[in-house]
Amino acid sequence: APPDVCRCRHAVDVLIVVSLEPLGELLRIRSSEQQQEGPALALVLVLLWVTLRYSLALIRLLKEGGITLLTRVFGLLLAAISVQLIAQSVQGFVKG
Repeated sequence: APPDVCRCRHAVDVLIVVSLEPLGELLRIRSSEQQQEGPALALVLVLLWVTLRYSLALIRLLKEGGITLLTRVFGLLLAAISVQLIAQSVQGFVKG
């Protein structure tokens, strides 16, 4: 494959994993209330497989500009999640 396609495919793979992480966390929280993590994990894995399977079609659809845009949006989302987790940890530490 040409280098541009390889670079774009890697970017799409990263985008998919980052975008599915909040979904996995949401499913884990909901399933932990019912003590059923298996179905939630299976659903996330199936969604991950489907999106990775069709990543070349996503590359063709989004083109390089769309992938760059999504990379920045999901990077911002990941940064917001990490700031929230750190703030919650610090708050829990201070409360003791």
